[in-house]
Amino acid sequence: MSLSSLNSLLFRSGLFGFGSLALICASVSAVEPGLESSPLAETGRPAAGDTLFTRLEPDDTGIDLVIPIDTSHPLKRAYHSSSACGGVAIGDVDLDGKPDVYAASGPTANALYLQTGDLKFRNIAEE
Repeated sequence: MSLSSLNSLLFRSGLFGFGSLALICASVSAVEPGLESSPLAETGRPAAGDTLFTRLEPDDTGIDLVIPIDTSHPLKRAYHSSSACGGVAIGDVDLDGKPDVYAASGPTANALYLQTGDLKFRNIAEE
């Protein structure tokens, strides 16, 4: 299945959730010959006392999705169980060897961020 076919399937069927994307990606990788899985490169461990994570700003990364709590949403009762919120899936959607990010939002538009450089992303769902 090509990337355009996958995008078309996602948008036509309304399957925007994390589980749906994971299932579709798994089925795509199962039928595409020549695809393989490999672990991300090891970047080393921080020294004792150093933090493991560094905050990266949306202006630097391009990932700017904010999932608001919409108190006027008809399904607002579902917020307490996180079922009205979003999810995140990471995978190489465009097969360029770099992890891409799919972010599902509850009350707002979903986002598909393709990695264009070293932790630099572009939201192609807006295009």
